Amino acid sequence: MKKFYIERSRNAFTLIELLIVLSISALLVSLIIIDYRSSQKRRNLDLAAEEIRSMIVKAYDMSLSPEDSDVGGYGVHFYPDNRRYILFKDSKVSGINNHQFDPSSGEAVGGDKFLRPEVTINNYKINGNILGTVVFPQNGPFFSDLVFDVPTRDDNIPYKKDTYFSGQQEGAEFNNGAATLSSISVILQYGSSQKQITTNLYTNTVNIINY
Repeated sequence: MKKFYIERSRNAFTLIELLIVLSISALLVSLIIIDYRSSQKRRNLDLAAEEIRSMIVKAYDMSLSPEDSDVGGYGVHFYPDNRRYILFKDSKVSGINNHQFDPSSGEAVGGDKFLRPEVTINNYKINGNILGTVVFPQNGPFFSDLVFDVPTRDDNIPYKKDTYFSGQQEGAEFNNGAATLSSISVILQYGSSQKQITTNLYTNTVNIINY
């Protein structure tokens, strides 16, 4: 009697081998997705920081050539929801700048700008000090205004003395006069990552710093 043998092809895979390949493929795909999401977070934070930096630089540049004599300066207003900001012109009231954004008086220059998805304003720094530590605990809605005054032609005071930072939180107000300021920083956060946009009032530069 003849015996028949079925020879298994050496090119075939066993079920266990297929499962191993599928498991490795699934792991690689999950790692790629995680890396993509992480890079997207970093990109959103980078873009948000650059957009705020550009807005601050624009306010500074516009303050050097105001559109009319009733404008005392230009600034950036940060809303209490920590997600929006707007460029505005600081109109004079009885010839005096109030250094705060008044939405009812037509001070807005353009519309509201929104931060990138999931990016928020975490805090502020004045002269390198966290605002919540120096002024009052940050435990509620907060808004602030960074204003560059139109420089006067006949004074020899450094330009930093024509810059103001003011705000309010839960009824507690603060107003940092130009003479006390050397730098103002806005801190952005996305998850555990942060970036700081710092306006140096001695060098008149705006820089982005990684945490």
